[in-house]
Amino acid sequence: MSSNTYSEFIRSRFSPRAFLPDPVPAEVIKQVLIDAQSAPSNSNTQPWIVHLFGGDEVTKLSEALLKQFDSKGPTPDFTTDYGDGVHKKRSQELGAKMYGMLGVERDDKEGRIEFIRENLRFFGAPNAAMLFIPALGDRMRAAFDQGTFVENFLLSLRAHGYDGIPQGMPSLVAPAVREHLGLAMTTRWSPASPSARPTRMTTCTRSDQAVHRFLRWSLSTASTTSISTSLARS
Repeated sequence: MSSNTYSEFIRSRFSPRAFLPDPVPAEVIKQVLIDAQSAPSNSNTQPWIVHLFGGDEVTKLSEALLKQFDSKGPTPDFTTDYGDGVHKKRSQELGAKMYGMLGVERDDKEGRIEFIRENLRFFGAPNAAMLFIPALGDRMRAAFDQGTFVENFLLSLRAHGYDGIPQGMPSLVAPAVREHLGLAMTTRWSPASPSARPTRMTTCTRSDQAVHRFLRWSLSTASTTSISTSLARS
């Protein structure tokens, strides 16, 4: 592949906010996970734990997230502050474009809350995956390593004709995810991301898309099992 072709390919990836109901075939998800597993990690620790959902399991998970959000509000594992510099500005610009596309005014509190709830429905994607990091030190190296895994995952999805979106919003109700999966409190949720074929393209520019997806995402698969994609590699 030429450098120009590769550049065009990686810039063709985008973050859909609506998906078709057709599930991603299991064989595609398997290959995507194999591709993602080739990501580098500190001392080959491979600190990514993936839980995959499909079919009714996605609905059950979404219901659990919505229940906590509606009753207790946000309870994230990590801070959600972007500071006061350029990072906050980028986030605000993206929000303005997104809400503008949806016709949600700045003072429309109910409309904005409903958009959060749509996040917790995974934008209608037929499959979803949760990614967690183990308690390794201050978790920063694990979070960095997981970022490389996520990027590989999303690009492999794209190469197979599907798309996913790295979501931060579901991480705001991380305790509900752990309870739903029966995970220990020491296991921290990093990102979440639905995936399938999108129903429409987003009109946001590349610089305003969810590039700052540092710790959260959601992906997709036809499987309903939970797995750890740990392989021994030299």
